[in-house]
Amino acid sequence: MDEQRDGFDREVDDAWRRFRRGLADDLAALEVGQAVHVGLREAQTGAAADDPAYVVFVREAGDRLRVEAGGGEPDPQEMHDLGWGLPAFQPAGEAVHELVVAVREVDRVAARSIDTLRAVHGCLHPALLEVEGLDSWTAAPEPAEAPSVDEPLATVPLDDEHLRNLVHDALRPMTTEPVHTDDGDLVVPISDDNAVVVRVLHDEPALDLLMEVVCDVVDTDRLPLELELLNRDATLGRYLFWDGSVVITHRVVAMPLAPVALRGTVAVLVDEVERVAADLHARVGGRLPLEREVSAPRRAPAPLHPAVATVAELLQDDPDLSVETVAHLFGHDRHELVRQLVALRRAEPPLPEADLAPLLAHLRRALRLVADREAGVPAPSPGPGPASHEPPAGAVAAPPPGPAEESEGSLKKPSRTSISVRIGPETT
Repeated sequence: MDEQRDGFDREVDDAWRRFRRGLADDLAALEVGQAVHVGLREAQTGAAADDPAYVVFVREAGDRLRVEAGGGEPDPQEMHDLGWGLPAFQPAGEAVHELVVAVREVDRVAARSIDTLRAVHGCLHPALLEVEGLDSWTAAPEPAEAPSVDEPLATVPLDDEHLRNLVHDALRPMTTEPVHTDDGDLVVPISDDNAVVVRVLHDEPALDLLMEVVCDVVDTDRLPLELELLNRDATLGRYLFWDGSVVITHRVVAMPLAPVALRGTVAVLVDEVERVAADLHARVGGRLPLEREVSAPRRAPAPLHPAVATVAELLQDDPDLSVETVAHLFGHDRHELVRQLVALRRAEPPLPEADLAPLLAHLRRALRLVADREAGVPAPSPGPGPASHEPPAGAVAAPPPGPAEESEGSLKKPSRTSISVRIGPETT
């Protein structure tokens, strides 16, 4: 009886998971002004039959999605725990929770809306929902074939190949057909969004489960903090940054291999990834693993300081603009000079090379001047060239330094011939 109930619960969870993915995909494809209504066919929590719970999604201009949750008699604390703010009261007196998010957050919004209908209002199955405004929405496919009753509870693997075959048979109920790679790994497509890689360890009765969370990460500077937070809250597995992607990995000891336990571990790992992937993708950029169109958004370029335009104008009149003047215009701020050097290289649209080269040269010289002063390095004597000044007529040239003067000069910190500037933290 317990096995039947567990099988039914898994089927219901799978149905909700498929519904959430389909809803998120369709919401992402909405046109501006199009609305989608998802509501209960009848009240599930004792509310009046003419006031069933619902969630409405409206696509607005500017890549925004407005979400309204109303109806029923929701518990305010449960709504707050799911991330809804305080309700707004309509003219008719109905309390409606509103939310405006970017369209790229449809996965998170779909999950929150389904949690509201399922956990707060007690909807038992997606079949009890009415969906209006999505002509493309169809019923979810039938769940995968249940495992055979003759499946052994556990098996001791004899070698690597035997273990691979055991893993293949154990995971077949979760997917259409696992794919074997040339490296001997097993790729198990769990859904349209996720795939699990199973790697059997050589000469060890163990295997590693790996899943990509976000690929082609853009903002690698904040990854150490993100990984620390993810690993702190992870229910299963360990998050790593590998080959440009955030992955989660978990080792399973296969002595013996229990098929039911392996499927349960994979399911927990998939739920873990689905819980964090959308939010992590929004924070660090990149792309989700199985997105049809690979698009890695570029980090927004830093804005140009107003002093850059001033220096550019002055260079038009005086190509030999004093480095002191440039440093003064930036407030002798070494960090700002570095930021502007980077911003100029990343400017969109890029500046013509004839204008960019002298700008970069003068900013680098100003950076050198400011850095030398902070380090206590005396300013070098002016050398020949446009920036040097000839002594006035009739002036007597200073005699070369004698031994005493050279000795005194040797006590001073020698002048640097170059300066190395590291822009931003290094990423391992």
